[in-house]
Amino acid sequence: EEARLKTAMSFENWNKSRYNVAHGYHHQFTRNMLHLNRGKISDEEINLGFIESMISYPEFVQEAFLEDELMVISSETIPNHSNHQISIEQLFSLPLMLREEGSGTRQVIEESLRKYNYNPSKLNVILELGNTESIKSAVESGMGISIISKVTVQKELTLKTLKSYTINELNLRRS
Repeated sequence: EEARLKTAMSFENWNKSRYNVAHGYHHQFTRNMLHLNRGKISDEEINLGFIESMISYPEFVQEAFLEDELMVISSETIPNHSNHQISIEQLFSLPLMLREEGSGTRQVIEESLRKYNYNPSKLNVILELGNTESIKSAVESGMGISIISKVTVQKELTLKTLKSYTINELNLRRS
């Protein structure tokens, strides 16, 4: 009997790699199963998982395969920005929508803030959502700003429905 590989990935990782998966993975590995948005991979019997942050699951053997950068997004121009950069003070003062606690994106944001001696609990979080598409829709509606993966917002940036910013004092790269 042919072995079957069970692979899991979040929707955010699916958005980053869907072309390769759709045009290669399934055709090459027809017996394998791909699970999307399965929650914590530690709750599953999985052979291979694609996760957003190496912080998320220290109990697993991990290997970086993609470098990504998180960026601030807004539907409107943020006042007093300079060359598409905002200050850390602006980040803490603006209404912010984030992924839910425990998500890889959220963990990267919080760890980066702590690394530079900022308290993540002081952020003006007005809404927590469980996926990137919901966050982009909320930002497009003008509710506030968010921090999400640069890769997942390319369409909106091209269509100019969202604007992007970096934060002067903060490195939000992840692998």
